[in-house]
Amino acid sequence: MNVYTASEGKMIWLALALLTLLNSIILEGRWTFLLYLPFLLFVLLSFIRYRFQIKGDVISFTISLSSAQLLSREIRAEQIKEAYFIKTTRSHVVVFFLKKGFRLKFSRFQPESFHEDLYAFAERQEILIKHLNHYEPSSIKKEDES
Repeated sequence: MNVYTASEGKMIWLALALLTLLNSIILEGRWTFLLYLPFLLFVLLSFIRYRFQIKGDVISFTISLSSAQLLSREIRAEQIKEAYFIKTTRSHVVVFFLKKGFRLKFSRFQPESFHEDLYAFAERQEILIKHLNHYEPSSIKKEDES
């Protein structure tokens, strides 16, 4: 039972924070102090962490800001309508579409084998699986090499 973690890319948030800070310094006026609010928001967003874990027929995931937990959910296999496994140039992306119309997107998680475990989960739970952009799970690759 692996725990997978990911975090927001800091570069975009820090660039936005810097631009906001520069605007608040350059602009003069009565409401200039309001530009500090997006600055603080961008700095805080750079510390968001994502975590998920597969436990039997449940995927539990948590979104936290530093050590404060913001959101925690458990998704049962029967709530998932279909799964898309996508190969990108640098990594893999997995998207679960739920029966209620929501979607869960998994990308940039560590360890890098997260997509293989989600694929095994989808197969075990008999979830409709679709491959995009020439995605091949490692189990198929190993069979081809044999």
